[in-house]
Amino acid sequence: MQQVELDEVAPAVAEGSFVAPNATLAGKVAVYDGASVWYNAAIEADAHPAVLGFKSALLDGAVLQSTADTPASVGHFATIGANAVVSGASVGDSVVVGSSASIGEGAVVGSGAVIQDGAAVAPGTHVPAGEVWGGSPAQFVRKASEGDAINAAGLYEANAAKAQAHASEFVFSTEVC
Repeated sequence: MQQVELDEVAPAVAEGSFVAPNATLAGKVAVYDGASVWYNAAIEADAHPAVLGFKSALLDGAVLQSTADTPASVGHFATIGANAVVSGASVGDSVVVGSSASIGEGAVVGSGAVIQDGAAVAPGTHVPAGEVWGGSPAQFVRKASEGDAINAAGLYEANAAKAQAHASEFVFSTEVC
């Protein structure tokens, strides 16, 4: 993992978390216990903090970044899909953000919400808890179902188990080929 200290502030990573060796953490970053930051993912926090909550996952190629004006946070038990971007936004607990979705600055995604693959949540948008949003620009699709909640729980448990497996497989070497 690449850790970049900004303004004398280094990323804080809980011991029980997993950060892939090619992920990047820069600045005022906090990664909670049980969280995972996957391959080619990045958490960037220059002026404001960026936080990844307990047992949450930032999947391959995804970006969580604060902006010059706004912090970024992902609550507990959330999944941010591959290649998704959360920029200066607040994502609640047990949220699923689909692959290649984007969440703009100042947006708030309530707990238990689902943002569908490829959706674009405009800056400043409020997605209420327990709703499914999709499209570009994203809009209300339907209320989240019990199946959505079960899927969200299954995702965070699967990501946590996968992270433990990957962490146990890494063997770091200082040998030069």
